[in-house]
Amino acid sequence: MVRSLFAAGWCTVLLAGCSSSVPRLHQPDRIDAYCGDRVAISTAIESIVASTGDVVEPVAAPSGAAILKLVKASGGVIAHWNDQPLYLPKTAKALGADGDYVTLGDVAIGNDAGTDSRRIYLTLKTGAGPKTFALRAYDVQDVCNEGKLKS
Repeated sequence: MVRSLFAAGWCTVLLAGCSSSVPRLHQPDRIDAYCGDRVAISTAIESIVASTGDVVEPVAAPSGAAILKLVKASGGVIAHWNDQPLYLPKTAKALGADGDYVTLGDVAIGNDAGTDSRRIYLTLKTGAGPKTFALRAYDVQDVCNEGKLKS
């Protein structure tokens, strides 16, 4: 009995040492969906965010109102997080952040993807407050489901 408890305790210690300390990308806290009669897919949003390239696009991000208009026109989503760490080391360095992570607040994803990528707009928390950047995401799936909402 003592041996099995010791073995179980030792295995727990070993597994804890093997666990990753990398912050997980969580589901958004809130999603504003402009999918018409379809529903936003949170796993698609997570996948698109996870596919974000670590290079800020060489274009200025439009205003919040212009981004909202683009997202609505393409049937996309705006997802909101409270302080979601996102691994983008080059972007973090460019923003003067300590470490390899930026803090994601919002992401605007339009359903106007090309064949291999799409431009998305991430609002990142910086020392000077939230700032929106255009980045490229390489997951081009639809952020809304293929079915229809039931009446």
